[in-house]
Amino acid sequence: MYINGTKKGYCLEKKYSSPDNNLLKYDFKPFITYIKEATSYKKYHNKSFSLESVNASCLNAIGNKIFFENPWIIVKNKKIVKEWISKKKKYEIINSEYNISSTKLWFFSI
Repeated sequence: MYINGTKKGYCLEKKYSSPDNNLLKYDFKPFITYIKEATSYKKYHNKSFSLESVNASCLNAIGNKIFFENPWIIVKNKKIVKEWISKKKKYEIINSEYNISSTKLWFFSI
């Protein structure tokens, strides 16, 4: 990574993938609980509108904390998603790379 032509560090690219069929079900309540406890969290409400805000640095710190402790904390259907990862993810990736329909793909999977 360079800033104004000066090397500042290295960038690491990671690719995350999720199921094609909207399998992931999220519950953001644990994340929201931490947000509402953050010192930068502000809430404003009147009859015209409501507003909630928090500093981006707080969101980053909260995400680092909760996902380091439990990377699955906001995934409601952990068991199903873990099964997809272990049994079906690689086939979906191959499928998307070669544009093969899902029905054809399962013919070749074991």
